[in-house]
Amino acid sequence: TIDPSVQQTMNVKFTTIEKRKLDPSIETSAVITTDERKERQINARFGGWVEKLYVNFEGQQVSKGQKLLEIYSPELVAAQQEYLTALQYKNNMEKNNRSAVAQGGAELLKNAHQKLELLNMSSGEINELENAGKVKTTVPLYSPVNGTVLTKDIIEGEKISAGQNLLLIADLSTLWIKADLYESDINSVNVGDPATIKVNAFPNTQFEGKVSFVYPTISSSTRTVQARIDVANKDYKLKPSMLANVTIYTGEKDEALVIPETAVIRSGQSNIAILFLGNGKFKPVQVQLGKYSGNSYQVVSGLTEGAKVVTSAQFLIDSESSLKSAMNSFTSAEPEKEDVQMDEDGMDMESQSAESELIRNGVIDLQQIDKNGDGKLFECPMDWNVIADEYQRCPLCQMKMKEFTIDEVKSNLEKNGYEYK
Repeated sequence: TIDPSVQQTMNVKFTTIEKRKLDPSIETSAVITTDERKERQINARFGGWVEKLYVNFEGQQVSKGQKLLEIYSPELVAAQQEYLTALQYKNNMEKNNRSAVAQGGAELLKNAHQKLELLNMSSGEINELENAGKVKTTVPLYSPVNGTVLTKDIIEGEKISAGQNLLLIADLSTLWIKADLYESDINSVNVGDPATIKVNAFPNTQFEGKVSFVYPTISSSTRTVQARIDVANKDYKLKPSMLANVTIYTGEKDEALVIPETAVIRSGQSNIAILFLGNGKFKPVQVQLGKYSGNSYQVVSGLTEGAKVVTSAQFLIDSESSLKSAMNSFTSAEPEKEDVQMDEDGMDMESQSAESELIRNGVIDLQQIDKNGDGKLFECPMDWNVIADEYQRCPLCQMKMKEFTIDEVKSNLEKNGYEYK
């Protein structure tokens, strides 16, 4: 039981348990990444030198078929010369009607042609070489996709080796959002669930997407599973590596008893709500919680519709309840009734409780209370109408009373709705 004036001091607030539609959704953090299916690594199948570089910086936009760089390669020059020699030999044998030798020349030409293809020369470039009959000293590399240059690992004039990564290009028109799911949420999320994405860079913009994949493994460090969400990025507002807040909608809205998150005292083994019974009485009750959505929990059991629970200062009420329970247990454990309980200041707690004249009602005469005339009084900081001329403990809450000047006592009484003279 808590006095109404103390409730006001503790700033106790209430809410009523009611039925409403609970939107089953999961809010979590995420990171934006590129669509791995639309990434392309540019490299050469031969060694050489970068003779000319047309992509000069990271972030540059390129189109499919655009020339990226030209490479001078002695290996490729030798392969071209070998092809032209084989072509000339075959043509000469055919002109001289030496069919048997011409057949060997055709085989030699075929092998030279295949070697150029393996060195990544296109059929068009080989035909151009055949028609020109002249070796090209440099060979260009072209972009296979429309996209953005994410990394550039070369400079003009640099020597490169076969297989070396030169450029990374990605199409950023669609991106992946990788959201972290706790183990308890894994079974709630399915492929196809809609999601909304917000980023700090655009607080007034909301992006839409759908869950396209739930990864099959759990991170050993974070104990989370990643869900992948595909999102369109036509205006290129979203950037890879941005952090995002994601809401995944996991089902239809269900009507259920709902309690605010602020009304629940959560511990490792139980969830407690402080039920208001009326007339200053409170009761801690254990509740079973269900789905979470919008700062509220579904109430599975423990509370009924219309029940009034505390949403502010419930921790103070819970600690007060635990303290009183502990004190009652301690008192009941004392076998001898005549034993006197003393507080830490050596004062008789029972005699303090009996001094009910310290509880002032009606219009409080402060001058009369100040019998020693020193202009100072002792007042309880929890029960402001408990006033004494000397140091005491409050007979209501057993707290140490605090010394104030008479003017300060007047101010305390006025703030808490008491009359005085």
